[in-house]
Amino acid sequence: MTLNEMVLQDLMFPTLVIATDGQKAFNSPFLELSDFEPSYILDSSLNQLVRVAPSKADGDPVDIDVILEQAKAQLSPIVFEGEIVDANFFPITCKISCCFAQSPQPHWKLQFHLISNKSVDVVTHLPNGWAFAYKAGHYFSDAKNMPNNLALLVVNIDNFATINYRYGFSVGDKYLTAFGLRLKEKARDLGLTVRFSNARFGVLVDKLGDRSAQQAKSEMLAFCEQLCQLSVTGLEIDKRYTIIKSLSLGLCIHEPDFDNHLQLELNADTAMLRAARFSHSSYELADSKRSEQFYNRKIIIDELPQAIENNLFELRYQPQYQLHDGRLIGFEALSRWQHSQQGHVSPILFIEVAEELGMHFEFDLMVVGNVCRQINYWIQLGLDPVRVSVNISFKTLEMSTFVHRVCQILRELKCPTKFLEFEITETSDAKNLETLSENIQALVDLGIRIAIDDFGTGYSSLSLIRGYYKSIDTLKLDRSLIEDITGNQTAKRFAQHIVDLGKVLDLTILAEGVETAEQKHLLNEMGCQYAQGYFFDRPLDIVATEKLLRAQR
Repeated sequence: MTLNEMVLQDLMFPTLVIATDGQKAFNSPFLELSDFEPSYILDSSLNQLVRVAPSKADGDPVDIDVILEQAKAQLSPIVFEGEIVDANFFPITCKISCCFAQSPQPHWKLQFHLISNKSVDVVTHLPNGWAFAYKAGHYFSDAKNMPNNLALLVVNIDNFATINYRYGFSVGDKYLTAFGLRLKEKARDLGLTVRFSNARFGVLVDKLGDRSAQQAKSEMLAFCEQLCQLSVTGLEIDKRYTIIKSLSLGLCIHEPDFDNHLQLELNADTAMLRAARFSHSSYELADSKRSEQFYNRKIIIDELPQAIENNLFELRYQPQYQLHDGRLIGFEALSRWQHSQQGHVSPILFIEVAEELGMHFEFDLMVVGNVCRQINYWIQLGLDPVRVSVNISFKTLEMSTFVHRVCQILRELKCPTKFLEFEITETSDAKNLETLSENIQALVDLGIRIAIDDFGTGYSSLSLIRGYYKSIDTLKLDRSLIEDITGNQTAKRFAQHIVDLGKVLDLTILAEGVETAEQKHLLNEMGCQYAQGYFFDRPLDIVATEKLLRAQR
């Protein structure tokens, strides 16, 4: 029996056989798992194909040859954890079984049991953004790795969400799978096809190295034109629906001064967004210059999950005062992130990114926990805490497990709920109004106050008041309505009507963004009870906050 005949007997698990003279054989599951060309496997050393995990978290990698020698000396297989480095240079974690045998010739047999492969998209089964990052990152790691005519094409399906709304999520997933297969088939001679996220796909062009730069560019632009034409015919799903969607394409060709693959991706994304301005399938070629705005955003997207996990945010506390006597009545807790490279990151940016990534839930709970710990610490110091307001995303508030998680935090930290207030804002994107209503009432039942933030800036706020005013304690008058109240009669009357609405509904009014003594005086005359803003204090660090609490005793 030859090595090839022997390895073909193993069809269940990926299997690699290597003889003592260096010959190799492998089965089709191993080829599928690694995604390498057969010639690459046969020509590579075992160390290039397989890595052994260190025995300790901070230990050095173990040489695979050590494992082979150990397997020679014992009858039973050696089982260890390791990685197959696939064709995209992504490490696939496996349990690996290694045994040695003398027949048909001296050889080792390695079988691979997959633990996890984060580089595969669960919907389309295409390689995902991880696969792109590892493969493109390999090219940028050393100039010798860089293929000629490297490029990235980003393809976005326009208004994809309408498929889910009209036909259901199952049809939406089938459409994504069918589109991904079509794109992969059409791009097979160009390079790696990936699904980045949602309706955003990509082709890492790395197979045009034998063309001149002009020839390669012409082929890539012709491919873009071909995709735009194909989108007109649509895709048939379940033999029931023919779905036609326009595409927005952005193409970025590698430039010598690009430092990393992020610049390739960001420039392609920027070009794709330019193409999306049209109402039909279109493509744009990226500017060779780096977009700093998109580059910085990409860094935040990549590092925000770790920042939340490691609680790298600090809190600032903006004081809130009673207008008629200047008494401190509360703080608004404001999150700040000082990035090691980017410096101060705008809260608008990282909160927006958190919602885009679906991490608003973890972020909001992290802030609630930090505020509860701080309140308890003030109590231990013998200070008299005042109410602290925490901003909660509507996307978080409508989640079914939110109140349960808040209760866990309260039980663990033993924080009195009378010192907590949750500020909520837009409802226009709320999807689960029933859960939203139940959660608001459950928070009220826990003793947590509810405030409506940025009130007066949109219909959604008025809709919220109409539906939930019995559970609400405070309306926060948006700063945009305060700016002109001392010099503009219309602005003054508008603010007065909101204050009067609060009286009718038995709600307190807190004005945001108060910056002058005139604004403070006029708001007090109107009957507005509370205010915050730079006229009183900017957001304070913890030292200044505790100093203010001591002064108020």
